[in-house]
Amino acid sequence: MKNFILLSLVAALVSSCTTVTISSREKYRLSSEPTYQASLGFWLGGLVGEKEFDVVEACNGANPLQVQTQHTATDVLIFMVTLGIYSPRSVRVWCPKKTN
Repeated sequence: MKNFILLSLVAALVSSCTTVTISSREKYRLSSEPTYQASLGFWLGGLVGEKEFDVVEACNGANPLQVQTQHTATDVLIFMVTLGIYSPRSVRVWCPKKTN
């Protein structure tokens, strides 16, 4: 039984990491460090807690170059430890560099 639980946890951690990327640049994604990062919290496996995130505000009024939401291994671990009660999701935003 312990082996089954351990195998289930490992499988969930490996298979549950998801990423959605929206980019204003065609055919490639930015790989540099994001300008802004945040963690959004949801409840009951994501069924409770609708979130709106203003990416233009995160970029101080500029349109972002790329936005990414990610269910990281850490997010999945927190979800599992809380038995699905709390479900965080990471948000990353790449903003254009300011010109003087």
